[in-house]
Amino acid sequence: MMLTSELVLRIVQYLPLALLYGFIGLLAYGAWLELQHINSPARATNEIFGKLIQLHKIADDYLPTEKIYPIFLRTTIGRSGDNSLQIEDDYLSSNHAQLYLRDNIWWLEDLGSRNGTLLNNIEIKHAVIITHGDIISMGNIHLRIELDT
Repeated sequence: MMLTSELVLRIVQYLPLALLYGFIGLLAYGAWLELQHINSPARATNEIFGKLIQLHKIADDYLPTEKIYPIFLRTTIGRSGDNSLQIEDDYLSSNHAQLYLRDNIWWLEDLGSRNGTLLNNIEIKHAVIITHGDIISMGNIHLRIELDT
């Protein structure tokens, strides 16, 4: 009977330590997985995932122009030179909007621009999901999204 009591006592003594080591191990494994995800080849910042075709709006119709811009993993749009796409338009903010891929879903987000961003003629107030064929409007600029499959 004494041996069983000692065994239970030892288990009670070392169980918190074992749980702590297990928790630290899980954290380390999660961090390692995240690093593998970040460093994967699909996360290269210069990889092109599609294109934005600039459109010319005539009445209620859009006609493509010859201006085509690449879509990167994170594409920022604005007048400033530090954007992925620097577009000169008096109604665009310096850092107007961004497109980005998160969990295999493409998103469009207005970056607090003065004149707003429209997706399919609806003003967006927060990040929204975008799909192939959607039209983004900012200032006098209209862009059709063409995502690679």
